[in-house]
Amino acid sequence: MNFLETNRMILFYDGECNLCNGLTQLVKEIDSKKVIDYAPLQAPEVKDFLAQNGIDTNNITTVVCAVDGKIFTKSTAVIKIMQQISGLSALAELFLLIPLEIRDSLYDVIASNRYQWFGRINY
Repeated sequence: MNFLETNRMILFYDGECNLCNGLTQLVKEIDSKKVIDYAPLQAPEVKDFLAQNGIDTNNITTVVCAVDGKIFTKSTAVIKIMQQISGLSALAELFLLIPLEIRDSLYDVIASNRYQWFGRINY
């Protein structure tokens, strides 16, 4: 499946992470216009898609989103998601003022500790 062929945003999230699942559920609730689709990073078709687009699927430690034919990761993906949700777009614009290196460094700290801090779902 080519997730870039849709005109909708797709949020790829870590289906084993309690933090990621909780935040995805929150986004689903506040996405009143239902403009975002969702897929866990662990799904075989998602892994294939990401690998075909240059993302290492052996160690995915980031949220990924696809929108307008482009793929975004880390803090930029979070900002792109926020831009799609009514009421959060202004906040997203503020986050864009923070340099990418600083945003992604903070994102990396949270991502590398998410299982320890929030737990992991074991299937």
